[in-house]
Amino acid sequence: MKLTGGEIYFLGEKDLKTGKDTNLVKIGLVREKESRDTWSRLLEHQTGNPRMLHVVEIVKTPVVERVETALLGIFATRRVSGEWFYFNDIPVTDAINEAKNLSRSANKQFKDLEKAEELKSKKSSSKVVSSNDSINKLHMEYLKLNFQIKECKETVKFIQDILMQALKNGLEVQHIIDVQKRKQTQLFDEDAFKAKYPKLWTQFSVSTEEMNQRFTWVGVKTANFELLKLNPELAMSLSKFESVGRNATVHISAAEKLHFLYLSILTHQAPLDWRKEFVEAKMKSACGTSSGIEGICNWNRVIEKESKIDKELLREKQPKKYEEFVRLSKVSEAIILSKDLGYHI
Repeated sequence: MKLTGGEIYFLGEKDLKTGKDTNLVKIGLVREKESRDTWSRLLEHQTGNPRMLHVVEIVKTPVVERVETALLGIFATRRVSGEWFYFNDIPVTDAINEAKNLSRSANKQFKDLEKAEELKSKKSSSKVVSSNDSINKLHMEYLKLNFQIKECKETVKFIQDILMQALKNGLEVQHIIDVQKRKQTQLFDEDAFKAKYPKLWTQFSVSTEEMNQRFTWVGVKTANFELLKLNPELAMSLSKFESVGRNATVHISAAEKLHFLYLSILTHQAPLDWRKEFVEAKMKSACGTSSGIEGICNWNRVIEKESKIDKELLREKQPKKYEEFVRLSKVSEAIILSKDLGYHI
């Protein structure tokens, strides 16, 4: 989690005829160290908008990017375009209060977040510490959170596959799913260079030291729970998948309903993701400089030495030999499910 402080702002707009606020609200962020503030962002957003904008609320938080991400997820079914949300049947104060609650939660557990971040760069010892009741409870909470998130992700993957098939069938669903081709990038094949020019590789290689750290939980793969008991609302939402997705490959209205289900799943997953990050930070804090907690987690942090070629220097001194080993990356595609719901308004 990025420990960057800042402000979450809520901007409202007034109808030109009535002078009353419309149902549209923009939720954005300003980082602490940026030269601009909420008021300058207000002026930027006013440009090109015929309605008069105004600041509804500002919420300060020590993890501004993470709070914004959580809000975008929690209110995913109200997101109409970019960071504009449609509050037609609930007040915007619901979102403001959610932002305040998230900020309070972050403040309360900020020491664990700081300590976990600090420990990432500390070499671990060979010691494995013993667990206790509070750690066991945290472990069980993590397993339950992870299980629910996994169920969400699996259903989202099914939704993506169905909507992708609808696109292939010629259904006009480009407003809810898109396939983007990623640009090819230039890659230097160091292994091939080293094999052909071992002396040059030695001449242009530099020794580096990097902290290699990996935090893993015990029992994640075998954890299994009854979702209906664990989270009835989420279970009910995910159970709609089969009925909603039945005709989504042949009817646009069914595809749009399936897309709305995807956004509904995001509203469930966002608070789970949020809590999971704090549980992990707390466990890392409890782990300290040890290499793990018995039966709970492993956190090995070792400094590894590695020799790598200085590509910039090689390109400068031996341009032809450098170019000989430049390869283009493979063409790849990214399937993007839209997070905007403007077509429903």
